[in-house]
Amino acid sequence: MKLNSKPTAEVLLYKSKKLADGKHPICLRVTYQRQPKYYSLKESATPEEWIQINSLKPKKEYKKTNLTILAATQKANRLLQKYDLDDSIFSFDIFEREFFDEKPKSVFRLLEIIQEDLLKEERFGSYKAYRDLYRMLLFYKKNKDLFFHEITSDFLEDFEKFLVIGVPPKKEGSKPKGNGPTSIGIYMRHLRAVYNRAIKSKLASQENYPFASYRIRTGVPNKRAMQKDVILKIYKYNPEPYTNRWYAKNYFLFAYLSQGMNFVDIANLKWSNIISGRINYVRQKTERTNKELKTFSINITKEIESILNLFKPETINKDQYIFPIIDPTLSGFALYNYIKNKNGNYNKTLHKIAKELKIEFNLTSYVARHTYATVLKRSNIPTAVISESLGHSSESVTQNYLDSFDNSVIDDANKNLLS
Repeated sequence: MKLNSKPTAEVLLYKSKKLADGKHPICLRVTYQRQPKYYSLKESATPEEWIQINSLKPKKEYKKTNLTILAATQKANRLLQKYDLDDSIFSFDIFEREFFDEKPKSVFRLLEIIQEDLLKEERFGSYKAYRDLYRMLLFYKKNKDLFFHEITSDFLEDFEKFLVIGVPPKKEGSKPKGNGPTSIGIYMRHLRAVYNRAIKSKLASQENYPFASYRIRTGVPNKRAMQKDVILKIYKYNPEPYTNRWYAKNYFLFAYLSQGMNFVDIANLKWSNIISGRINYVRQKTERTNKELKTFSINITKEIESILNLFKPETINKDQYIFPIIDPTLSGFALYNYIKNKNGNYNKTLHKIAKELKIEFNLTSYVARHTYATVLKRSNIPTAVISESLGHSSESVTQNYLDSFDNSVIDDANKNLLS
């Protein structure tokens, strides 16, 4: 049976709880996907009084409670109405803050709320970005509070200068670590998102919008795509089996051959993702943010199969990870950090491989993704199938191009990756 996707609300006498005076609390019950949550309206009544309170013409002593119930019902339904008008994802926490008028007065409080929500949604990458912004603003303000009326175009310009210089080093004698245009752009775009949310929540005014005159800096993207002959050099590289370089080589080639798959997606692949000679998976980056999830389907070429065979156990457990990257005992933010550290070590090993093979290129895990796109482009694959690289406005743009093509088109394109 399909669960009701829209939340509902009603005020009732909560008879499951009896107070010291023998009465029951009057509560607002909000139900979402059969999960109820009760909120006290700080009123109580006996079952007999409850009937009087809800009568068409309540007596004078019950009118105040009757009006409280009416106001609570109207306010709850008004707040829940937006979920009938669009496909917003309902959150009990957000409803509570709106219903009880717990509006954050400062920028830092709103940032705390955003971080709390992102953690609950397990959107750890976004959480970390807002956490970094919170810490940087707190340092800039010298631990003093920050209010939305203080954020002007002059404030933004000054904060940018602060980011360029960077925070003082922890070790005495070390240089401060400044930020480049790309990092500054990330900080400012997230601060703009916070301000936009404040306007939507009526915590800030659109008339004083500081980003109308302030231009967010954008960095020049680094060259991340290599020539095919360099890829072939890595392909022919034979490090000692089961060493860090052996794992790094195979992860890199697998990413390149599997349509530029990201390291976090490689880490999360299980044998159950392989169905009828294809790898089917949903990107971790979009799994918790997109309402309509896209499943990527990759044909297992002989080159991909040869890599998979290196990691294939004698008896396959469908729930077992293909690659020995993830610690299955971890979950949540701890697992996110663990994979980030693994990716960092992986990149360090790629640097060592590049040095050993005399590859004059900043070899990282992301290079595989860019090189995949560029090699296909140089093989006369239409721009509509894959863009020249993945360095345009967003990765979703590239995936939107791929969406409009049948798997066979991509399969034919993938045959050009090592030939």
